[in-house]
Amino acid sequence: MSTYHQSFTTSGNARVGTQIGHLSGDLHQGASAGLPGEIDRLRLLLDRAHERGDLDTDTLAAAGQDLEAARAAVGESRRGRAVVALRRLNGLVGDVAGLAAPVAAILAAVNGSGA
Repeated sequence: MSTYHQSFTTSGNARVGTQIGHLSGDLHQGASAGLPGEIDRLRLLLDRAHERGDLDTDTLAAAGQDLEAARAAVGESRRGRAVVALRRLNGLVGDVAGLAAPVAAILAAVNGSGA
């Protein structure tokens, strides 16, 4: 069995999952960063949106507070508080390209994790 590795270079908010023409055998992908890693990634996306001018400073500050509240709630296994903070965050940044989907993904993970 041969192993073929392929890498993709992306920029901006692009994400590449798995692109397969034909698969014979097993597919193994790297482990997920988990909720803390996804929250860190979202913080970077918020900062990039601010640098591009898509988020003003006040909105960035409020979004950062909601994100940190969600992080703390997840760490304390307080799912309800995390959901409220993430919904507030979604209200702030849901109309900004590249931010709505990551917020929704984290919210879905929190809802599914019982954290």
